[in-house]
Amino acid sequence: VERLEKYKDDNDIFISFISNAKDFTETGKSGVLTAQVGLNTKSEYNTPNGIYTYPIAEVYDMYAGPSARRFKKFDVPFVKGMPKIAILRRKGKFINEIGEGRSYSRGNLAGDVKKMTLYAVPKLMKTLGVKNEMLMWMIVGSVIGYGMKESDNKGDGGQFWNASRLLGALIAQAGMVKKLDFEKKNTKRGIELYFRIGTSPKVSAFYFIVPDKKLTEGSKNWKKGMEVDEFEDYLDPQKEQKVSIKIKNDWFNYVEYTYGNDIVAANIINPSTEQKDKDGGNPYANAWANLLVNTGYDSIADRRGHGIIHRAEPVQAVFLSRRGYDVVDIIDNKSYKNKTPHAIDYKKLDSKEEKVEFIVNEIIENRYDPDKEDKELTAKGNSVLHSRMSTFYKACNDYKVKLDRDVLEEVIKKHPEAAVGMHHYTDDEKFLNYFYKWAFIEDPLQVKVLLELEKSKLDVDSLIFAMKEANEIKLGSGKIVTWVNRWYELKKEVPLKLQLAAIDIWPGSAKYFGDSKDLEAFEKILKSDQPDGIKGYFMNNSTKSITDFSKDPKFEIRVIDIIVNDYFKDLGSEFFKQLEKETEEERKNKLDEQYNYIIFNVFRRKLTSNGEKHLYNRMHNYKTQK
Repeated sequence: VERLEKYKDDNDIFISFISNAKDFTETGKSGVLTAQVGLNTKSEYNTPNGIYTYPIAEVYDMYAGPSARRFKKFDVPFVKGMPKIAILRRKGKFINEIGEGRSYSRGNLAGDVKKMTLYAVPKLMKTLGVKNEMLMWMIVGSVIGYGMKESDNKGDGGQFWNASRLLGALIAQAGMVKKLDFEKKNTKRGIELYFRIGTSPKVSAFYFIVPDKKLTEGSKNWKKGMEVDEFEDYLDPQKEQKVSIKIKNDWFNYVEYTYGNDIVAANIINPSTEQKDKDGGNPYANAWANLLVNTGYDSIADRRGHGIIHRAEPVQAVFLSRRGYDVVDIIDNKSYKNKTPHAIDYKKLDSKEEKVEFIVNEIIENRYDPDKEDKELTAKGNSVLHSRMSTFYKACNDYKVKLDRDVLEEVIKKHPEAAVGMHHYTDDEKFLNYFYKWAFIEDPLQVKVLLELEKSKLDVDSLIFAMKEANEIKLGSGKIVTWVNRWYELKKEVPLKLQLAAIDIWPGSAKYFGDSKDLEAFEKILKSDQPDGIKGYFMNNSTKSITDFSKDPKFEIRVIDIIVNDYFKDLGSEFFKQLEKETEEERKNKLDEQYNYIIFNVFRRKLTSNGEKHLYNRMHNYKTQK
């Protein structure tokens, strides 16, 4: 305590709780940005990689002074498990208080928005193979604008933090996918241009609605008076197009104005804690930290506890690069305790009843006890229980403590969520899935958490089991489709037996099976007589045609008839009544529009010539069919 006291009034001193002093001070030889151990490059959390510290001026009293017991802002359970405290002196470029206007103002935000854009645009263009600089500026601007608008903390610092988080995620996603998909759609709103990075539902997606020329005649921005064809050409990813000097010079105002008006950020990627790069690090955390460093910051502090860096620990600071600090001293942690894990206590018990009671009472139903566990482990969207059980499972693995099957069965019957995290105990796929099914009998929603854990080893049979259990208690088809989507994200395929199981529950789910050419699955959709599934399948899978499934002309005619019958139903009787009042030429033009919509948007011009004729005749002979 005495060794901390002499720094308590120094605003440039920060402390970090560590396990090994030698590892903390060693760095790589290739430069100040390549600390091998000092900087955490394998973060498990949705935060940028770096050293997480606490400002001594704010936390000294909370840690060692009179307020240590009553002050709640500095309540960090893991510190008792760290034997050392590193004392760092801040240097370099930093944000002293991200939550206060006097330290980070609107002017700072405007400058950083420009810096982030100048860093991200060329990087993304190179990664994605895009030549159109103007397009990439607008995509980056839409992400920044979205991040600013959707930030939890509406201060300038909070907007900067969230915008940098989402832009970092975009850069990471681009690095993994390395491709920008571009598509044009004719919709009821007009022509829409879609840009997408990745194929799964949780991707960075952007769309642009081409406005009518009349709407842009008086416009003062880059769209003024453009024809539709000019818009499409202007935003072509392969067109060599520079961003205008006017937009560059007024970029911050453009970002604030453009949100929801030009390119719209339709589906922004949320960083995942489960995604790993080849070195075991989190690519989202890495990209976010690199973005902040290239924006000009070696460290960022939240001294007043605004919770911008992380709500769970509102008072903290993150050092993003090795050049941002000097190690002043490393001292003993007065709170450190050499703990005995729950796994050792469990090993001492004899009867099944004692062991079940111990797990339920001491781990599951007891509050998290930092004096008993080595490390808190978390998963996206999971509860504190998972942290405790995961730690218990991991300790059993580390200390070679065998868990009895009959004990686990009884525990999971009482608390099905206890199956989550079991992969920290064993990687035996058969063993794990046996207990997953026990959990699903009691609560099939546990599959949602297991699907977020790539190392859970959940197999397709267990997923199908959970889907059937969910259907039995009428949880709804929407949840089941979400689970199938997540499986596809992880495995990049949907096996036939999973397709068939999903179709049995809801035929419309077929539209998500983009790589299937199995006639067995498609026939199930046809037999269900739910055009929703058939229409969705072709609209979402532009590479597939009816002839991929069967060369029989009658098969194609049947599919077309199902779609047309459904389409007439959607148009409604009023449409046809109004059609009767039109001239013959007007009727033909309106029916041609409907024909073009189906052939372009549903079947993507994948019909045979006979199929196209049949579709045309069905549309224009509506009087005998409507």
